[in-house]
Parts: sequence; structure tokens; C-alpha cells
Amino acid sequence: MASFRFTPTIRLDVQPSDLANFDALHDLLLALNDPYAAGGDLTQHIERIPLLRARLLRTARLKTGHLDMTELGRALAMLGNKGLEIELLQLLEDMTIAKADLGS
Repeated sequence: MASFRFTPTIRLDVQPSDLANFDALHDLLLALNDPYAAGGDLTQHIERIPLLRARLLRTARLKTGHLDMTELGRALAMLGNKGLEIELLQLLEDMTIAKADLGS
């Protein structure tokens, strides 16, 4: 019989507190445009954006089947630049919508 380990629920939706991360997102975008930026640089920027980190880990876990993955660097290596781009663009869209909803 398979054994299941309890995993706490990780929040993946945008909350008003996440809107404070626009500066960190801007810094990440600058790093992505830097041809000399290494994977470690990107990891440091992403660590400043908890929601992006959680979404990247979720996607890497689902794509690889390694449901216990917790290392961001490993997740980025598995997803590649395209995977990072997809998650980043979706997060930016979700944050833009959340900001507009708060303004109305």
C-alpha cells in the first residue's frame, strides 16, 4: 500500500500583499535581459518573489513527477528559460488583474 505524506497547502493565487513585489519582478526582468546573468543570479531574484517561486516549484513537480522537489535551482534547470518565461508572464498578468480589481 502506498504511503502518502502530508503536504501543507501552498497559496498560488495573487493576494494584495503580492503587489509589493513589482520592484523585485522588475529586477528579475533586468537580470533576464543580462547575457552575463547566471542561474544563481536568477535564483536570488526569484527567491524575492515567493509566489513565483511557489508556482515554479509546482510546475516542475508536476512535469517531472518529483513531488518532493523543494530546490528552486533544480526546478529552474528542469523547466528551462521557456518554463520560467511562461510562469513569469502568467504571474504578471495575474498581478495586473489583481491590481486593477483593487482599484475598482
